[in-house]
Amino acid sequence: MWPRPSRCRTASRAPPAWSVSTARLDTGGTGTLWTDRVRGTGSDVAVLASWTTGPQAGRPAITRRPAGKGSAAYVSTRLGAEGLPGTLAALLDAAGIAAELPAALRGRVGLAIRGNGDEEFWFLVNRTDEPVALAGLDGEPLTGTRAGEPADTGPAHVLGPRGVLVLRRPAAAR
Repeated sequence: MWPRPSRCRTASRAPPAWSVSTARLDTGGTGTLWTDRVRGTGSDVAVLASWTTGPQAGRPAITRRPAGKGSAAYVSTRLGAEGLPGTLAALLDAAGIAAELPAALRGRVGLAIRGNGDEEFWFLVNRTDEPVALAGLDGEPLTGTRAGEPADTGPAHVLGPRGVLVLRRPAAAR
């Protein structure tokens, strides 16, 4: 049983975990190693995913509850790699958080943004061993090419394998 403060935040109760090798979720993802038995969800709790197989089939697997200006979420398993992107996207969307990178680049390219009020500097890091076309990203390359040379001859900048590129862009209204 959870300590009382955690139960209050998530409005869910989970007794000790059940050991499981793999169980499927209705979102298409999987849970591995364990499944907690979620019960007692409140009327304000949204069930984001439920179990379709395993000892908890038919029960909630991932829940989210609004709390003040935020929310609390509970994931009752160790999500497999295919389950993380959708779960994180749902939680970020519910929180009103949007990514700066196009969907095709997320997870493949790391991004850090710094600015001085008038312009932004986008530090892009290719996390893969393959070139990545940065379609949809405008800006003046400051590194990754020799000074005075174009970034490439195509319509988009191309970030080499494990490469880094810094783009100077006008400051965005945030």
